[in-house]
Amino acid sequence: MNVDVPLTAGKGPELDAVLDAFQALRARTPDLRLILAPRHPERAGEAARALEERGIAYARLSGLASAPGGEVPRPGGTDGPACLLLDKLGWLRRMLHLCRAAFVGGTIAPV
Repeated sequence: MNVDVPLTAGKGPELDAVLDAFQALRARTPDLRLILAPRHPERAGEAARALEERGIAYARLSGLASAPGGEVPRPGGTDGPACLLLDKLGWLRRMLHLCRAAFVGGTIAPV
C-alpha cells in the first residue's frame, strides 16, 4: 500500500503545530503516516511525550529490529503505528524517498 508520509523535524510550539495538523489530516485519511525526526536525538523523549499526550501510536526507530541489508523500516499499514520516531542519527536522509510531502522545522515558529 502506498502511504503519504509527512516528515518533520521540530520542537516546542512547532512540534505541537505539526502534530495538531497531522491529527486533523489523519482524521480524513486514516492511512496517513508520520515520520518524526527531532533535530537532535536527545529530543526524542520530548517528541514521544507529545505523541503520547495526543494518543498517537508510535514506534521508536531504536526499538525496531534492523532488517537485513540496512532496509529502511516503514510505519505499518492501518494496523501499525501512526508514527515512526527517528531517535537515531543518520536516518533522516534514508527516509526522504518514502515521503510524498516533507516539512522541515524551523520555519513556522521561533526557535
